[in-house]
Amino acid sequence: MEDDAGGSSQDRYESDFINDDGREEIEATKARRLKKGQIDSSDEEEFMVKSERNSTKKTQSGAHAKQVIHDEVEESEENQDPYDRLVLSQGQEAGGFKHNPEENEYCLPDFFSLPAKIYERLFEHQKKGVIWLYNLYRNRRGGVLGDDMGLGKTVQVATLCKGLFNSEQISKVLVVVPATMKMYWQGELQKWCPGVENVMQFDDKKKSNREQ
Repeated sequence: MEDDAGGSSQDRYESDFINDDGREEIEATKARRLKKGQIDSSDEEEFMVKSERNSTKKTQSGAHAKQVIHDEVEESEENQDPYDRLVLSQGQEAGGFKHNPEENEYCLPDFFSLPAKIYERLFEHQKKGVIWLYNLYRNRRGGVLGDDMGLGKTVQVATLCKGLFNSEQISKVLVVVPATMKMYWQGELQKWCPGVENVMQFDDKKKSNREQ
């Protein structure tokens, strides 16, 4: 479609992308080619149109590259572990829990997180136990939590599960306990690992029920 100025709307649109530096470069190139006889005055207008369109393509390509870089930076920031930018919580040593005030949660590396209402109910030795168990998990090693009775071994394991579920490092967990401890464990999991659905339990001796 032709506009009132006698040029196509596409030409005017493309010219908007050409800055002063681009025009000066086109003019300089045209002058060199006229001097060398590579183009004559009759080809001058066609040369200018082609040069402007090439300049437009370069400008648009540069803008696209900047947008791609911007998108990659935003994605990188979203995937960055918040643990790296947080400060250690009071009483914690290197590798320990850090407080994230924006989410009101306490974090360990690799997006492990506990709600404040759970973390703040833990005793100091239980916090250390959770960190120790989590480091075993990250290093793909097994371990035995050998605290005395009443010091909260169940609490520490249930809290570990909560952090692993929150960080989506696990989607399910198998807890094997004596039948007499089943109800106790169920209550502790509800208290320290809330929000986990599809908890299944069985203690029937019938093979058909165990396979269900």
